[in-house]
Amino acid sequence: MSNRLGIPFGVCVLAAAAFGLLSGGCSRPLPEAGSAEAKVYAQRCGGCHSPYQPGLQTAAMWELTVAKMESTRMRTAGIRLGETDRRAIRDYLTRHAGGH
Repeated sequence: MSNRLGIPFGVCVLAAAAFGLLSGGCSRPLPEAGSAEAKVYAQRCGGCHSPYQPGLQTAAMWELTVAKMESTRMRTAGIRLGETDRRAIRDYLTRHAGGH
């Protein structure tokens, strides 16, 4: 599926997500900052960049973002998420995702 300029829908979604992440960042404390899941998210994702506010994306967008990070940037850097960390990050981001 493409838009009227012929740009695939997936590319548009990823571009919008990247813009939201780059423009929003994490200038305020994360939700549930003291929880185990927030700590895993901050440590595992914050090792390469500032952890972003979960409300910047919908749950579906976070699923795509985490999968993309794992399959490209993390793999290139030799970083692997275990199933426990992956689940904690996914659950945390989904619970605090935006409702757009």
